[in-house]
Amino acid sequence: MSNQFVQKAVNVSVSIRGCKCTEFSLSTFAIENKQIIPFDKYKFDFNLTIKVDGLQKHISIEINSTLSANSDSIQGLLAELKSIHTFLVTNFDEIAIKTDQGMAVPEQALPPLLGMAFSNIRGMFSVKLENTIYENAILPIVDANKMLPQKAPMLG
Repeated sequence: MSNQFVQKAVNVSVSIRGCKCTEFSLSTFAIENKQIIPFDKYKFDFNLTIKVDGLQKHISIEINSTLSANSDSIQGLLAELKSIHTFLVTNFDEIAIKTDQGMAVPEQALPPLLGMAFSNIRGMFSVKLENTIYENAILPIVDANKMLPQKAPMLG
């Protein structure tokens, strides 16, 4: 079953139902490293899974993220963080769109949710790295439009 983005003007009314760090770990490399890394020499990578639940009327975004050192003198994986962010969509029935493949969420509904999820991750990394030599690894502002998946999520 192929998913598709659906273009439709939407005004999404949401509330955050959950924001949870499900897993965090420092790599062996990070634990053994004693060299401070400049704040602009960190690299963050993300893998997103977006799930839409038509019965519960919520959208969940699972994000697996990694933090790496990316300087001339030091490179390597430092940390992994997994998180889940759940949003109740108050006007779910207004934004959900029936397609030949089932139901889809308009592309415009996702950037605000992704923006909130990435803000949550910024805080999670900040708390988890507090009082370590990596506490200067601050996730920069992320353009949520560039993080959109290639296909829109289908409703369950």
